[in-house]
This record gives sequence, C-alpha cells and structure tokens, in this order.
Amino acid sequence: MMSQINKERTKKSKHNKKKQKKELYCFQLVFRIKNITIQNKQTVFTKGQVSNLRDQCNLLKQNLSLMHQLHQFNQTFFNSEEKIYHQIVNQKEKMKKKYEIIRNKQQKQKLKIK
Repeated sequence: MMSQINKERTKKSKHNKKKQKKELYCFQLVFRIKNITIQNKQTVFTKGQVSNLRDQCNLLKQNLSLMHQLHQFNQTFFNSEEKIYHQIVNQKEKMKKKYEIIRNKQQKQKLKIK
C-alpha cells in the first residue's frame, strides 16, 4: 500500500518536473523569438553610435524592452525553482513524520514483547 502511494507520488513529481521543463523551454524559445523580432524591427544602437536625442530615446526604449523580457524570464524561472524547492522540503518533512510514526510503532511493539 505504501509503496503504491510512493510510486504514484514519484510519477506525479516526475510529470510535474517534465511539465515545468517544457514550460521553461517554451518560454525560452518565445523569449528568443521575441528578442530576434525586436532586433529586426529596430535599429540596434550602441552607446558609441548615439548622437542625438532621438537615437538616445530609441536606445532607452530598446534597453527597456530587453530588460522587461529578461525580468519575465527570470521571474518565471525563479518561481518554478522556488516551487520545486518547497515541494522537496515538504516531501522531506512528510517522510520524517512517517519515519517517526514507524519508529514509534516499532518501539511500542518491542515494549509489548518485553
């Protein structure tokens, strides 16, 4: 019974990990595609090329859009990483509780035998 429950939990956790990896890869792909299209639509400026206010404005907009995409990527990645960490911590706590219950039962049985 316990092994069956453990098998189901491991299957669910593996499935969730695969799902999160797929979401992360899809997000990375979309991020790269958006980054490429933004670069294709805009003239890419460097700080050395900026001479007038219009170019400075374009440079700032370009940096802002890239920073926004990077922020979205980091937020998604760190949120999923944090969720995985909390799941692992919760699983360890549950396992500790189970082992405590098992130890208590074994100790009670030993005391009954003596």
